[in-house]
Amino acid sequence: MIKDYKSRAIILSRINYGESDRILTLLTEDFGKVKVIAKGIRNQKSKLASCVELFSLSQIMFRPGRNEIGRLIGGELKVFFDQILLDIDRVQMGYRLLKVLDRGTEDKTDNEYFLIMLQTLTALNNLKLDLNLINGWFYGQMLVLAGYKPNLITTLSGDKLDEKKNYDFDFDNFTFYCSDKSNDYSVNDIKFLRLMFSVNNPTILGQVEGSSDLMFKLLPMIQTMFSHYIRV
Repeated sequence: MIKDYKSRAIILSRINYGESDRILTLLTEDFGKVKVIAKGIRNQKSKLASCVELFSLSQIMFRPGRNEIGRLIGGELKVFFDQILLDIDRVQMGYRLLKVLDRGTEDKTDNEYFLIMLQTLTALNNLKLDLNLINGWFYGQMLVLAGYKPNLITTLSGDKLDEKKNYDFDFDNFTFYCSDKSNDYSVNDIKFLRLMFSVNNPTILGQVEGSSDLMFKLLPMIQTMFSHYIRV
């Protein structure tokens, strides 16, 4: 007898299939990434349509298939992050980060990825929170879960960071080194990075004075870290 499974889930992608079906990629809290077919979901009378919207959190029930694709058999919308839709920049970032997580992870993902995406959608739904803070935090957490957390304590030569000096970043060794350039990174920049890599909610970053300016400066480096080690 085939067993049905229940879990909270976030929709990572949707592909129209046939006249009224969709193939969904779900990021579940308990079973990693799951692909299911949602039969008749595009019909106007479908009772499950609301639970498979992008930018939503739903309780879903699915039945594993004999191949890689199971079948959606039940669902209930829990949260719809509707404020995202009020800002085109948040919509575009939401689409992009959903795609990055989908492409940057295996099917059998830890539930920490689900929590990252849930916190990301929650943060995007807060129209007062700077988008760069959300963006940088997301990429930082993805790096940590993939096992690529930079050394933010000592320099490439093993010395402790000095507040009187400036630093540049070595992407191959994933650590900072002393630099004579005045426009490189200060110890305060690196302290903010430490916080970003350690907190489990990007909203916390918004409580730091000058956080938007700090992240504006650091974001290109964080994105380069990500692209250096994680292929999407």
